[in-house]
Amino acid sequence: MSDDAQHCWSHPKSIAVANDFDYLLPQARSQAATSGAALMLLHVIPAQVYASPKSGAYPFVNETRAFRDAGELLAKITVPLQKEHVACTYEIRRWFVAEEIRNFVSEKKSDRLISSHADDVAIAISSRA
Repeated sequence: MSDDAQHCWSHPKSIAVANDFDYLLPQARSQAATSGAALMLLHVIPAQVYASPKSGAYPFVNETRAFRDAGELLAKITVPLQKEHVACTYEIRRWFVAEEIRNFVSEKKSDRLISSHADDVAIAISSRA
């Protein structure tokens, strides 16, 4: 393993955390505190939430409400972390969860991803190096 890859694993500059915050945030917080990394929280609202009520697909949630609720949740998570001097930001996206997580990590150039996705029933802790 190259020195750059080892450094990225042991001292990430940023850690992306996706979707399952109740379960994953304690681990991410610990890693950020140890390494000094910034946390980047991502919540993806899945495509099925936007199904039309006329289609018969449920549950249907108004797009504005879904974004508002996610924003309120993420703000409640982010503010205490910032008070603990952990750099923390969040973003809300929609549509296909795995694809949006991958895009987010690539766009933000996150050094580490901590994610759990119900459809995959897996937890990934990875580094881009």
